[in-house]
Amino acid sequence: MAELVQDQELLAFLRSVAAGRERFLKLENGVDVDTLSPKDALMRGLPPRPVGGTPSFELWHALAISSTAKDVGPGPSTISAHRTGYNRSSSKGHLQTSRNWSGAVISSPYRGQPFDFMIGIWKVPDFRAPAHGVAGEYACSTWIGFDGHRRNSRSLPQLGTVQEIEEDVAGNVTKRVRAWWQWWHPADTTGPNYDDFSDFCPGIKERVIAALFVIPTIGVLMKMANLDTGAATKSVLVATPKPGLEPRALDAECVLERPKRVQHPFTNFMTPDFDDTTFRCYASVRGEPAIRDMQGARLIRMVHRQGSQVETIATPDPVQSREAVTVSYCLN
Repeated sequence: MAELVQDQELLAFLRSVAAGRERFLKLENGVDVDTLSPKDALMRGLPPRPVGGTPSFELWHALAISSTAKDVGPGPSTISAHRTGYNRSSSKGHLQTSRNWSGAVISSPYRGQPFDFMIGIWKVPDFRAPAHGVAGEYACSTWIGFDGHRRNSRSLPQLGTVQEIEEDVAGNVTKRVRAWWQWWHPADTTGPNYDDFSDFCPGIKERVIAALFVIPTIGVLMKMANLDTGAATKSVLVATPKPGLEPRALDAECVLERPKRVQHPFTNFMTPDFDDTTFRCYASVRGEPAIRDMQGARLIRMVHRQGSQVETIATPDPVQSREAVTVSYCLN
């Protein structure tokens, strides 16, 4: 990455893309993506290639050869717009509790060497209204991101899927899955940006790959692919929302979240009953080729507090090996 930071031609091009003045170059037919230099990959909207023969390389390769979805019209209608947020944690240590997150987080070993790349895969969970629930709207989001775990986090770039369900008083049920990205920060009131391309929108039990790459002084490159259909979102280079909100990228996380409502920022959606959701994620520290999995991650369980009563909504499987992290629904 060091040589890329000094490549003024590349940086000028990426700044122009982030500002909307230029577009990423198209990946020419017949090009072997495994031979792309880091510069050529970035100019085509792809993170630089991880070391070959690793699990992160396999995910990157699948992302790189996926076909960008075409804008063929409006996507599915929406329920109430949702808004993600930082981890509202109430305890510290290896096993933590949160009012809105469940999953796992790893931290950079050195403050001066933040993460710059993260890639993950999960299967969109099947979901349903809780057996003892009431008519209304339910939602949970599944995503990867940088930061947001610490109270002093200034921003949180993230992308993933949201699973939404609405049940009316007559028992009629509407279910939707949407892809989204967001660069959350405390002053943000707009909520996520949805990718509602109908030929990408992932279905239940389909496998989604998501990737983030931090480009210092410019922004974060984001891209998703559907491993089962081969479709992908357009690559998005999101410029830093405001000065001072550059990602510290000291934490990398995979999360199942119960989001808030944009119109009611203090109210979380109720969480649907969802199938076990397994994340397999990898991250690298800037300037180092080595890739970390979720080994040694801090685990986060989602709880609801009412007075002195604490009810667990969702929790990760507390296994010794955390190459994969599985989050389970607990209110059955």
